[in-house]
Amino acid sequence: MELDYLQIAGTALQAKGAGDAARGARRAGRRQRQAKEFEAAGLETAAGQAVAAGQQRSFEEQRRARLVASRAVALSAAGGGGATDPTVVKLLSDLEGEGAYRAAVQVYQGEEEARVLRQRAAGARYEGGMAEEAGAARTGAYRTAGAGALLSGGASLYAKYGLPAKSTYSDTFAGGSLAGGAVR
Repeated sequence: MELDYLQIAGTALQAKGAGDAARGARRAGRRQRQAKEFEAAGLETAAGQAVAAGQQRSFEEQRRARLVASRAVALSAAGGGGATDPTVVKLLSDLEGEGAYRAAVQVYQGEEEARVLRQRAAGARYEGGMAEEAGAARTGAYRTAGAGALLSGGASLYAKYGLPAKSTYSDTFAGGSLAGGAVR
């Protein structure tokens, strides 16, 4: 009979362990989602910084273009040319166009870097959601295992001892404690 108590205790501990594992799996899934959300927030911040850095590089390119154009005008004037000479006008126009192009490239590169970072943030959020769903699925599996352990232990005890026989009406009144119809 002592072994029966051990079997009952073992079954109960299996079920409790499965329940603990289920809670742990759910917590782990939530924590993974939270970690991925934190990662995504960092990537979003980095995306904003990438845009700002691209704009700053663009401003620097515009400044350089103005300096080069200013130097070109100064060199032209030193050589005896005027700011309205066709060659000088074309040179200044080309320099302004090149400066505008380089500035636009810097803005584009910053925005492209930000787009990649935002995609990574979305991917991290997706991974977090999947981790949470996986935790929920593991929770269900552990709960099922716990229920299975309880049923298995119960079935084992039932197979060993069965249920006490049920008394029927005919057993009770026709030859049982109230035999012959007399009430005691």
